[in-house]
Amino acid sequence: MSDSLYLVVEPMTLVAEDLAGALAEVDLGARVLIAANAAVASTILQEVGTLYAAIVCADPTDFGLTPFGQLLAERAQHIVFMGEEAEAAPGNDLLLGQPFSTETVADLIGALRANTPRKMCGFDAAGPTSYVQSPDRRTG
Repeated sequence: MSDSLYLVVEPMTLVAEDLAGALAEVDLGARVLIAANAAVASTILQEVGTLYAAIVCADPTDFGLTPFGQLLAERAQHIVFMGEEAEAAPGNDLLLGQPFSTETVADLIGALRANTPRKMCGFDAAGPTSYVQSPDRRTG
């Protein structure tokens, strides 16, 4: 059983709930919190301890310079980006590609647990590239 704590920051409720369900299915016993935006997520972070991972629908470009990005850098062991802006960002390799599946989420968790510096997460050659990167290479 895991005692990992995840935070999903995603404005689309259905996507956030699907991702939370996949995380809970892959990492049994984990707690998954959902926030629709950075303001709600910041409030949640005031009430919880260290996050194992935050999965954020955001543009990673200069994310580490924002107040929310700096807060996550202090409170999350891993930050993973997702969404159209993240996929369009040049050189981004902190990405959970969409659409995701339980298998790609399992790949993501496996890469985080192994602290793999750069890991392709479950996409074949026809799909989008999906990477997760360890926190020592985060921006900010």
